[in-house]
Amino acid sequence: MSAPSKEPYTEDFATELTDNSDFAGVHFVLKSASPPLTSHHVFSNSIVSWQQPFPAPAFYLKWLSYGSPLYITSVRTSSGSKISISRQELSRAWVIGLNALRFHADLLEVVEDLAEGGANEERTKQAEIILHHGREWYGCYLELDWALSKLHQLETSGQPPQSWLIAENYDLHDLISTSQSGIDDRSSRSRKAISDLFIYAASHLLQLHEQGYSRQLIELGDSVGFEPDELQYCYVPNLGLPHKQNRNEFHNEFPHWNFD
Repeated sequence: MSAPSKEPYTEDFATELTDNSDFAGVHFVLKSASPPLTSHHVFSNSIVSWQQPFPAPAFYLKWLSYGSPLYITSVRTSSGSKISISRQELSRAWVIGLNALRFHADLLEVVEDLAEGGANEERTKQAEIILHHGREWYGCYLELDWALSKLHQLETSGQPPQSWLIAENYDLHDLISTSQSGIDDRSSRSRKAISDLFIYAASHLLQLHEQGYSRQLIELGDSVGFEPDELQYCYVPNLGLPHKQNRNEFHNEFPHWNFD
């Protein structure tokens, strides 16, 4: 579903955005696409770096950085493998995750339509395959979206995070079941503190994107006549992702798919 209005960001427009009430991380992502003018000075603690948007007197920057809006530029894990990831990479992973969610949902809809409402063992098996593969993407996307919505709240209020909760006993292949952030319970998510799991989730989404969808899923899509270039494709400028209108670049989003 599209956003109710589209505002220009530099030379282009964000298109096919999700509704804000569904995935609140969109606010963080759009700010990444059109960043505010900031001071050159970068503030940092052990887990996050940020800049102070103008206007602000230079000699007040350090004091104001804890009370006026700030702009997060990168985040770092505090547990496990040490990973640093930029704001642009976080936002790019969010768009990739949203498009993957739509990809699996649209493919599932094609299979369900072919079943025509009747009991069909082959279609049931195909649906299970789609849900199995989509679960990995979806769990990482939910984890990332939830954290970005919280980070947006913090930077708007001028409060850089000082620590993350330690992420334990999680499986990046199934965060829906193993995340401790409550991503499967919208009613309780707002009360949870942020763990650094979202950084691993974003990194995993970027890796999945590089790998492309599984051969099993591709062959399934081909067998049911699925057309991925007809997807409701989310595009946000200035994140290093192609626009759907550029057919060759758009097809590179699905590097292992046969479009011919």
